[in-house]
Amino acid sequence: MQPRRVDSNSLLDRPPHTPSRLRPLAAGCALGGLLVAMSVCALGLGPVAIGPGGVAASLANHIFHTHIAVAADADAIVWSLRMPRVLVEILVGASLATAGVAFQALLRNPLAEPYTIGVSSGASVGVGLVIVLGLSGALGGYAPAAAALAGAVITLLAVYALSRIGGRVDVRSLLLSGVIAGAFLWAIQMLLFRLASKNDDEILAWMMGSLSGVRWSDAALLSVPTFAGVLALAMHARSMNLYSLGEDPARHLGLEPEPFKAAMIFLGSLLTACTVAVAGIIGFVGLVVPHLSRSLAGTPDHRVVLPISLLGGALMVEIADTTSRLAMGGEMLPVGAVTALLGCPFFFYLLRRAK
Repeated sequence: MQPRRVDSNSLLDRPPHTPSRLRPLAAGCALGGLLVAMSVCALGLGPVAIGPGGVAASLANHIFHTHIAVAADADAIVWSLRMPRVLVEILVGASLATAGVAFQALLRNPLAEPYTIGVSSGASVGVGLVIVLGLSGALGGYAPAAAALAGAVITLLAVYALSRIGGRVDVRSLLLSGVIAGAFLWAIQMLLFRLASKNDDEILAWMMGSLSGVRWSDAALLSVPTFAGVLALAMHARSMNLYSLGEDPARHLGLEPEPFKAAMIFLGSLLTACTVAVAGIIGFVGLVVPHLSRSLAGTPDHRVVLPISLLGGALMVEIADTTSRLAMGGEMLPVGAVTALLGCPFFFYLLRRAK
């Protein structure tokens, strides 16, 4: 007797009921509106406050080539200083949140996050080596970012190789290898921190996350891997749904687990490594935002969770960085510390509500 063929389309592509279709749409519209409003606030708030009219005039002059009167100082602050920072905030938040969705889908573990497999520690070691060797100014000032990316890639390849058993990636081995690699690299990072006594502030800023001093070139460089990585993850959203059923059911439904796992590891690590190279380590975004997105969407469907996570991550980092600029009257708090302060209580709330 032939086994009954299961049509994956009937399981995963069935149109949702009207309420479940409207709920994620409403959540996405609300997050998008909040993101736009927060961007206007971030462009206007700071040691030099600029009203919404001045912000709008500066943006219109540069984007639409209008000739609205605006003070030269205000125009320079909005367009040259704050606009690239706001764009980097959005790109970093979107990258970390969608990478968190990818790793939670891959490991089928709600506590997974972009830094789970040690990529961030490898990036930090690369930065530390450059600073200790006094090469921070090399490559036009991009030597720390290049070293961070190289350290992240080397760590990724090592963890991936260690987790392959019998020609396949074992998810538990991947998780354990990442934890061990992260602990080992953290020890090296502390050693480098001790050696770089004259530049320990620079290493500390990288370890705790900072968006101060970002330029238009940083936004341009980060935009390419962010758009490519997020688009590729969106193309794998249905595969994430299949994989969430388990490896054997996913295989029966037409998904080859090994190429899928390799794609998730590569794409999630690429997004994470690029954000660490530009902004340092910013925690809790990739852990909290996917949970919030699933709650707002009312469904675990990754085709819905991914875009909502993108908006939620961008909004969280933007709020955290704007808070870090305003909290101490000119003294910059590390943005990673602010995301932890915002993320920890909210994550505890999610855990309590889930019980």
